[in-house]
Amino acid sequence: MSEPSAGQDLGGPPPHSGLELSSALRSHLLDPAVWQEGLEKYARATNLAVALVDADGRLLGPCINPRPTWGLLRAQRPAGADPCPFCLMQSRPRSCIADALTTDGFHVTRDRTGLVHITVPLVLGQHALGALVAGQVFDQYPEQLVLDHVAVMFGLSPQQVWQLARLEQPVKRATLRVYADLLATLGHTFLQTRYDRLIEAHRLAEMTRLRDLLQQRTQELTEADRQKDEFLATLAHELRNPLAPIRNAVHILQGHIPAEPELHWGLDVIDRQLRQMTRLIDDLLDLSRITHDMLELRTERLDLTAVLQGAVEISRPLIEVGGQAFVVTLPPEPIALDADPIRLAQVLSNLLNNAAKYTERGGHIWLSAERHGYEAVVTVRDTGTGIPAELLPHIFEMFTQGERSWERPQSGLGIGLTLVKRIVELHGGTIMAQSDGPGQGSAFIVRLPVVHAPSPARPRASPEYEHTTLASSRGILVVDDERLSAASLGMLLRLEGHKIRTAHDGLEAMGVAEEFRPDVVLLDIGLPKLNGYEVAQRIRHQPWGQGMILIALTGWGQEADRRRSQEAGFDHHLVKPVDPSALLQLLASLP
Repeated sequence: MSEPSAGQDLGGPPPHSGLELSSALRSHLLDPAVWQEGLEKYARATNLAVALVDADGRLLGPCINPRPTWGLLRAQRPAGADPCPFCLMQSRPRSCIADALTTDGFHVTRDRTGLVHITVPLVLGQHALGALVAGQVFDQYPEQLVLDHVAVMFGLSPQQVWQLARLEQPVKRATLRVYADLLATLGHTFLQTRYDRLIEAHRLAEMTRLRDLLQQRTQELTEADRQKDEFLATLAHELRNPLAPIRNAVHILQGHIPAEPELHWGLDVIDRQLRQMTRLIDDLLDLSRITHDMLELRTERLDLTAVLQGAVEISRPLIEVGGQAFVVTLPPEPIALDADPIRLAQVLSNLLNNAAKYTERGGHIWLSAERHGYEAVVTVRDTGTGIPAELLPHIFEMFTQGERSWERPQSGLGIGLTLVKRIVELHGGTIMAQSDGPGQGSAFIVRLPVVHAPSPARPRASPEYEHTTLASSRGILVVDDERLSAASLGMLLRLEGHKIRTAHDGLEAMGVAEEFRPDVVLLDIGLPKLNGYEVAQRIRHQPWGQGMILIALTGWGQEADRRRSQEAGFDHHLVKPVDPSALLQLLASLP
């Protein structure tokens, strides 16, 4: 007979009832080696035979603790018998395992031999995996006539079968139900625990894989970022090298061409475009420094008006070329800030340059500054192309640019406002953009913390520094592997009254320096044979080189480059293309 248990609950589906079970996971869940210890303990506690089977009734692993009568009859079971391994003489057309898996409850089955077994389904979610089968016992004292008939059918001696069966103690039906409940609890708990452990192991393995993948990707990104920085530095160096002789030539011509407006206009155009190219290169490197938190502010106590004037001086030529009306409103009283004057001027000139680029000829640009409580508020406003509403929240993100048009193509790299925002934030300030949309102009509002102490008056440059002509002649060695750069800078300095020698590699520089004994060496870093660092170190080791002024004049301008030049013995580090006026002022200031 087959008796489904009434309302037997195996604990319901696992937390994820819609789970998918791969064949590999099924195999791991029903690994007989994992189940064996628990089933052996069950067999010892109940004195029942027990086995693990798949959904088709095939044994998975051994039958544990087989009972004597069942074992004798099993050895002689006819071919094509019941798919359940415990059933010896099928009494129903349907397997007890199929019944158990269909009804999701345990079954107690007695076949025609009188032997009884329990079938407990193993179900996970909606997936029927297999079953636990236990028993091979009598639930009442066996009848000799029945067993004699069974023995004949199995080709055995009736006496042999009877003598073995009569020694087995029957297990009461109530006890079998207790054993069935115990087996159901064991099966469900073990299956769920096994599943949870496998999922946890899979999760941990996946986390490990993802962690390793993340670490690998992080290393790849770090390496890509390093290569990007190296590329930008190399690109800046290679771009600055050809700009240096152009700037030198422009400076020479500005002081020696006839007073013809057309010639001066042409030189002014070259000079402005040269400064614009230099600014773009500097922006690239500044962005790299800021994203790596390597940008250092050189703060000092200053008056905001001085910074505004410096920014206006930088941007006025571009505004004049653009033909916009420009109005500057300075604060009525000094506003003291603790700020980096160069970086702050960079912020304001960047905003003014953008206003000039995106405002039509005849438009208006306003620059104003005032104090609001504990903040200095600087506003750059224009009547230009404006900012679309969808772009406004992203205007300070890197590479953000409005839609280009053939009538007014937008220039730049899309990183200027990102730099502006980062520099303002490094000063403890904020910046916001406002616009009513395309064609409605825009406004950029910078807020900076003020200090209460009065700003000291900034000393004016001494009269001799306001002119580039030097009072005394110096011996200067110019070292650059770019012959045009060396020649143009040498000509510029020679026209200022200095004695000039040039060299084009490190070894030649050492020879000329020892022979010429210059007062100043303008030394490139990237040199053949000996690089500039090595040349500087060798000069410093010579008795005649102890007091020599060494100035690095190079396209390498990152903070690491400046530190390394200082460690090598350089007194100053200038980045190509250097402003000739700034170089001449530096030379004039040397002892």
